[in-house]
Amino acid sequence: METLSQLPVNASVGCGPIGPYLELSDRGVEMVIAEACARYYGPARFDEELDIEVTVERIGHTSLTNSFAVSKQERILVTGEVRYVFVDVETEQKRPIPHTVREALNRYVGQVQR
Repeated sequence: METLSQLPVNASVGCGPIGPYLELSDRGVEMVIAEACARYYGPARFDEELDIEVTVERIGHTSLTNSFAVSKQERILVTGEVRYVFVDVETEQKRPIPHTVREALNRYVGQVQR
């Protein structure tokens, strides 16, 4: 079974349940970050192993909202939320989320993925 942990923090180069990002772009659709926020609770060092949990919070008509938590040894270091808006590559205008993307992500709404 696929998990959202296959979707990297930088979706612009990644692959996950929605498929390779470049294929989405080739079909004329881009995901842009419309809003992002993070709250920091503690530091992490470069070589430390971190746990990242991602939850699809909401799938709207043209946007997708994910929340995340970063922890080490069960201590929360960062929490946050990112809202992506789907846009047409040529017009740069908002557009509905493609059916294939919506279908692939619907099963993850409200579920924490590690």
